[in-house]
Amino acid sequence: TSQGHSYSSLARVVCVCGMGRTVLLGLWVVFLVLALCLPGRAQEGCDEPASGWAMDEMEALKTRHQQRMQGLEEEEKNEEEEKREEKEEERREEEIEEEEREERKEEEHKEKEEEQTKEKEEGEEQHRRTASHTTEEEGEKAPVPTASPSAVPMYPANPIKPVKPSEPAKVVNASTEPMQACPQNATQLLKALEKLLLKKHRQVREALEEAEEGKCDPEIYMDECEEEEEPPPIVEEGELGPFHPDWQHMNVFIVPHTHDGALSSYGKVAAICSSVVDTLSHNKKRTFNWAQIGPFASWYAIQNNTRRDQVKKLVTEGQLEFVEGGWVMPDETVVNLPGLVNQMTVGHDFLLKHFGVRPRIGWQVDSFGSVGATASLFAQFGFDALVNNRIEFDLKDLYKQQQHLEFVWRGSRTLGKDTEIFTHTLDSHFSSPVGFDFEGDSKVNAPITDDNVRDRADIFAEECHKRGAWFRTPNLLVPFGGVSRFVNAETMFANMDKLLAFVNANKDRYNITIKYATASEYFDAVHNANKVWPVFEGDFLPYATDADSYWTGLYSSRPALKGFSRMQDAVQRSAETAYVLARTLRRSHSKEEKWIQNFGSLRTGRTVQGLVQNYDAITGVSGRDVVKDYTRIVREATATAATVLEDSVSLLLAPDGDRVPQLTVYANATLGPIVDTVPVVVYNPLGWERTRYVWLVITQQSDLHVTDASGRPVTAQLIPLVGSDTCKLFFEVHVPALGAATYFVHAGTSDYPARLAESERIETYCDGEGEEEFSIENALLRLSFEANTGLIKNVHDKRTGRDTPVIQRFRNYHATAREAYNVFRPEGPASLLSNETSVVYVHRGPLVQEVKQVFLAKQLNHTIRLYHGPEPMGLLIEVVHEVGPMSTDTQLVTTWATSWPTMGVFYTDNGQEMRARLRDPHVPDRPIAANVFPHITTSYVEHTSQRLTVLSRQSMAASSQVDGALEFMLQRNLAGDDNSDTTWMSIPFLLMVGTSQESDTHRHRAMMEHNFPLMKLVGAETTIHDWVRSYNLTFAPVAEALPDTVDLLTLQMRDKDTEDVYVRLAHLAEAGEDVPALATVHLPGIFGGARVTAVREKTLSMNTDKSTLDRLAWRSYATPKDRIHAKRQSVDLSSLTDIQLGPQQIRSFVLELSSPALSVSSTAEEDVDPMREAIRQLYNVFDADHDGMLVKDEVRNLLRTVDPEVQWTDAMLDHTFRYLDADASGGVSFDELWDLYEANGEFRTDEDKRRFVESTFRTFDTDSDGYLNVNEVIEMLRQLEGDVTPDEEIIRMIVNFADTDGDGLLDPDEFFTAYEHVEEEEDQPNTHVASHAEIGPAEAKGMRARLEERKLFATTGARLHLRMALDQIVSHVH
Repeated sequence: TSQGHSYSSLARVVCVCGMGRTVLLGLWVVFLVLALCLPGRAQEGCDEPASGWAMDEMEALKTRHQQRMQGLEEEEKNEEEEKREEKEEERREEEIEEEEREERKEEEHKEKEEEQTKEKEEGEEQHRRTASHTTEEEGEKAPVPTASPSAVPMYPANPIKPVKPSEPAKVVNASTEPMQACPQNATQLLKALEKLLLKKHRQVREALEEAEEGKCDPEIYMDECEEEEEPPPIVEEGELGPFHPDWQHMNVFIVPHTHDGALSSYGKVAAICSSVVDTLSHNKKRTFNWAQIGPFASWYAIQNNTRRDQVKKLVTEGQLEFVEGGWVMPDETVVNLPGLVNQMTVGHDFLLKHFGVRPRIGWQVDSFGSVGATASLFAQFGFDALVNNRIEFDLKDLYKQQQHLEFVWRGSRTLGKDTEIFTHTLDSHFSSPVGFDFEGDSKVNAPITDDNVRDRADIFAEECHKRGAWFRTPNLLVPFGGVSRFVNAETMFANMDKLLAFVNANKDRYNITIKYATASEYFDAVHNANKVWPVFEGDFLPYATDADSYWTGLYSSRPALKGFSRMQDAVQRSAETAYVLARTLRRSHSKEEKWIQNFGSLRTGRTVQGLVQNYDAITGVSGRDVVKDYTRIVREATATAATVLEDSVSLLLAPDGDRVPQLTVYANATLGPIVDTVPVVVYNPLGWERTRYVWLVITQQSDLHVTDASGRPVTAQLIPLVGSDTCKLFFEVHVPALGAATYFVHAGTSDYPARLAESERIETYCDGEGEEEFSIENALLRLSFEANTGLIKNVHDKRTGRDTPVIQRFRNYHATAREAYNVFRPEGPASLLSNETSVVYVHRGPLVQEVKQVFLAKQLNHTIRLYHGPEPMGLLIEVVHEVGPMSTDTQLVTTWATSWPTMGVFYTDNGQEMRARLRDPHVPDRPIAANVFPHITTSYVEHTSQRLTVLSRQSMAASSQVDGALEFMLQRNLAGDDNSDTTWMSIPFLLMVGTSQESDTHRHRAMMEHNFPLMKLVGAETTIHDWVRSYNLTFAPVAEALPDTVDLLTLQMRDKDTEDVYVRLAHLAEAGEDVPALATVHLPGIFGGARVTAVREKTLSMNTDKSTLDRLAWRSYATPKDRIHAKRQSVDLSSLTDIQLGPQQIRSFVLELSSPALSVSSTAEEDVDPMREAIRQLYNVFDADHDGMLVKDEVRNLLRTVDPEVQWTDAMLDHTFRYLDADASGGVSFDELWDLYEANGEFRTDEDKRRFVESTFRTFDTDSDGYLNVNEVIEMLRQLEGDVTPDEEIIRMIVNFADTDGDGLLDPDEFFTAYEHVEEEEDQPNTHVASHAEIGPAEAKGMRARLEERKLFATTGARLHLRMALDQIVSHVH
């Protein structure tokens, strides 16, 4: 209402209450309130008129309601008068009894509350020192502020507060008419509406429950209902009668678990594992739930077979359940999609291999916020349900009141129902109830004895029933455990055993049945209750424990670790893809031990990659020493993966196992000075061809130039590095999908030397004394910079002439003493970096133009760079921030601000989809930290059709503190919590300024290429002759590149013992973007010469065949039906070679590949044909991608290279290729080339002859109508005769001569018949043809001679010319 929503729009928003009667009731309530409130609103002088539609509806509903209520009142009046006195007396008695019960309850729990308060204080202190691993206890609840704008129920609508839309930008201006704000009256209306909605919501909830039991409420539904007899009174039996007679019977599921975080030592984890296994084996009633597989796998690896069998038995019998089963419990707010999927796959692989189980339940109890991508991916992992915990404190309190702690979570707005998962939010954190943590402080958690068991059971039952009121079924999940609990499992279980036994023996007293359970048992019970659940869509962000503690600082804490993690992702992915291709296509080139060793290195890299996704690692909330350890193992794993990449790419370029180049992954080291030639191999880990600029740091010298694999010069540019005798050498490369290309950096004279960029130096001062404005540009954009700051100020689009002001600034948030690495709690708004003198260096050249700014008083440099090239490369603005150790309590941010009125709305991604974020206007005093959200790869602001898009290579905090601006936190250096991050780091961004459509078209692929850059590998300095003679120069395995919207998310070997390959394809686009509805991928086309022998579609973590997946289906307000049982999803496996994907869809496959036989040679010397081997070497030279086939471009290179004097036209090349490709497979095999050589220019069979003639016919049938007309024959002669102009009279005679049916066209049979006649002896007259053409034998004989002279049908023409070319190549090879 503060932004001018019309009341009709408010009604539409608030009334999204579900389906059926709930919708009608919601409409009735809202319109009733509006009818009552609008007159007062008008009297108070609001200028905004009510919607006519709303007024008409309200008046009609009000009239019908009044008529109905009058009838009901008359019918009930007499009965109410008779019962009034009796009810009044009963009410007074109940009030007295209630007061007595409350007094007793207050006395019994007074000591408990004191203990809770003390424990909370201790817990907060411990929590600060141990990075949020201690138990969060519930104290007195703070007043409930506005709920998080990103986690709003779709069905039913929030009855407490106005619903905040998941797409705020679309709701802000819901009405097309101009509206005026009326804050005072709107607030009064809102308060009245909240009160009535709260009352009505409770009635609705009760009515729905009664309706399921066949009851109804006439006050709510205004229907006649049958009266039911009152239930009989509860009779107390004996001393232990009902503790609280009004309690409903509950099923309490005690879920034992441990929370082994990153701070848990291996020794403690091992003690927990051993202790739990022993105690479960001794008591079949006990259960346990284990989440993180990484620590468990370390313990399991060193156990003997007896111990392993013991564990397997517990798993088989259902006592030990693995929940979630990822390698770690990942964070959700700063983890990217590949990292999350990888760590889950590693954990699920372990469980499937060792226990044959698939986890059913997700267990995200300690992630610092929850995002919709988790729900989406967990549904695709095949989970039946999800447990989460950390959502905003006031939102959790709200959901308790509404019984919304369990709901169906729709993770993706694009995929919709396919990404729904039933979700349970823990009501009171993941630790044991207060007083029942038997490894905690014994003063608070006294052991249970025969003397105190009744009192302890009373307290426990009271707590259970309090929690039970927050849920919709009579089932309650009670966590039993906590951080590093169950080191002494027998102590934990023995105490709880006594409590369980006592409560179960006194069910009539407590109305509770209690048992140990696995998480799956609990969710099966909830599912069997057959309830209808609300549906939520969105993210639960940001996370806060109180109104002053928003955990948004962790989005940017330890930025160096976040950057190193993404660097490892890039190198690991490159190594994985290259290893698959090398192992499949070059298996014989290396020893088996080497393949096994390299797979072990990749496997280690996967586990490290998974480990760092832990909620305590990638978030940066661990202590300094722990972060250093994480950083060390990440960098070691990156180096190991680089070694595998070097080995694999070297093998891909090796002609055989004896000639393997030695390559080293380039790590920004300075090259030179160069004397001769340095080979640079560029590898592309993505499924698209890529044309991009790469650079090398090299010693400055004036005689450098670059050539490609064919020896052609490549334009290059040098940009000097400040304060150094080195420079960056830029040059453009073109690299095949999943392939490699070789380039050479030479020293020596050349007609195309690398050009040194023109440079100028500019000093800037914040006092405005800088020089004139300056700019850089390419063919598409011009960037203007301020004179006094040296920062960007405007982007000019040369295509449209549009100027977009984009002003960059650096600011600092001063940290408070209470700020921590997880909590962002600044003193106030960010302040500009003042009095900052800087030096700006401007470089302009033919390839790159850049502005580099060095701040003299700060550890801060940044570079803005434009590349020359077509779209999209020419539209991307590259920005690189180099940040060093900042002063203490500095929180450095950079902002890019436009002038757009964005109404507080901006967008960031949640790892999978873009989400609208709202700078909350409903609570003006909402802290700055509450308006900060995670940016994983992409953010943007937009206005009308214009958009500013920012892409990054690492996660960080993002916000829009003012309209039209994007703000990113680059570095945090806090005095508290030993969080001094002193690492120099480079943080690269890409900016796009243009239309929303351009952004949607280009940003997905640009984001992938930014996060997974081309990998440069450098060989030792050599001569170009030696390198070209020894190694292959290119490798191009992909026959069909992927669509621009489809990413090859995964290409990796499953394990070292099989040839199974994991393949995941991900459609990057989202709903509403201007892209084709479906993208198609031809799966065998990805692997070139390798043959796909089997395809199986899997769940996202590869542990279950998609065709056999069973998931629990849950009823919801979105899809109300009769009870839904588990359904088996069916998948059509008939056409899996052609994969179709819709927006945001991920499909996962296990492929079996067989290696092609690229070379066949006999070990017996007498069986070797030297000529055949020479031709094979020739073949391998031109088989650039080494897939065992010469495609058209490779045949083209062969023909043009062996005899460049011949003018090989496109038609001649097509004709030759078709003829060589005897089996029409789309490629020429070695055997086909060898058969041509052996034929010596002659046809070996009639079929061979006919195929040659048909190839000629198809080549020149340019309109593909199946006939040759006169014009096509003219073109045929022109192509074959070169400069000779065809004689049209002769051409018409040719057509008449061959045209046996007289239609003026030649069909294939006529063309072939004519060829055979021309081939006959000259002295044999063809009377049939002659008579038909009405020419004599002499004319026919002369025409045949002229045709042969023109080599139209000559077998000794093109065929023998190719034979002669082959002879020349063979001589050259020899």
